[in-house]
Amino acid sequence: MIDIIETKNQLYLKNKNYKVSLSILLGFLLGLYSLIFPYLNLLVSIVLFIIIIIFAFLPKEDRTFAFKLFCLALILRLLILAFVYSFTAKNGGWLFGDEWGISVYAWQIKDSIKEVGYPAVWQTPPPTSIFVRVPVSLGDYGINGYTYWVSLLYSLFGYVTLLPKIINSILGASTGILSYLIARAIFNRRVAVLSMILVTFFPSLIFWSVLNLKDTIFILLSMAILYFVIRFQKSKDPVYLPLLIIAMFFESTLRSNMLLIILILVICSYVIMLKKHHRNVLILAFFIGLAIFVFLNKPLFLKELKSWLSLLII
Repeated sequence: MIDIIETKNQLYLKNKNYKVSLSILLGFLLGLYSLIFPYLNLLVSIVLFIIIIIFAFLPKEDRTFAFKLFCLALILRLLILAFVYSFTAKNGGWLFGDEWGISVYAWQIKDSIKEVGYPAVWQTPPPTSIFVRVPVSLGDYGINGYTYWVSLLYSLFGYVTLLPKIINSILGASTGILSYLIARAIFNRRVAVLSMILVTFFPSLIFWSVLNLKDTIFILLSMAILYFVIRFQKSKDPVYLPLLIIAMFFESTLRSNMLLIILILVICSYVIMLKKHHRNVLILAFFIGLAIFVFLNKPLFLKELKSWLSLLII
């Protein structure tokens, strides 16, 4: 009996030493590759942060499953990214014109800050730009928080067109985790697991997450806002309030027209949670405020109303 226990202990120590040696070797290789590809440290940091979230916030019974699902989703997205890039490499790796335009704008913003001290873009790139023969015609549509994010990546790591796509793939693979947390807070474990699987492998979400577009980050921030609202309502923990404000701010830099809709949804969710008496008072105050707003902006309101009516008649 003692011999069996000693044998098991020896095997455990042997496996432990093997894992430690493997970890040291992988760490050494990662450090070596990071000298060649400096952005590798950033990618590894994002992946590790997501793994920490999985093991810190998910219940113990679902952590391993969520981790495996995240790894599978990430590998799938990277394979699709490699497949798409192999067909678009001759065009600079861009599948859509918006991807190309955002990349051009991002590089021009980096150049302009260095040359004139403030961010600017040109319809015809200046001679110092690597896009000297590439005209841009996205207009204001291409200038948003995501463009500045890509510009920051280019400033730190150079013109690596795959970098924002890889980051989007990592973030896209993590959307299922937020979906799980939201569904678990509202429903139960079964619904949460099913939601995580469906969101993680939803075809259009996979496709958009391998492109240099803002949609992946926008969806992730939208889900984060929903989660922070639910957690704040349930726990009343004030820590969720600054997180909610920060997420809403960054989302507004991506799609400013969505900020009003998000604010209305957040306010409505709190109104629903109020007691009936307080809710009626708040609804009455809202309609009084709306009437005052319409009265003060009557010319503009009438003009918009006429335009809507004309569209309906047509």
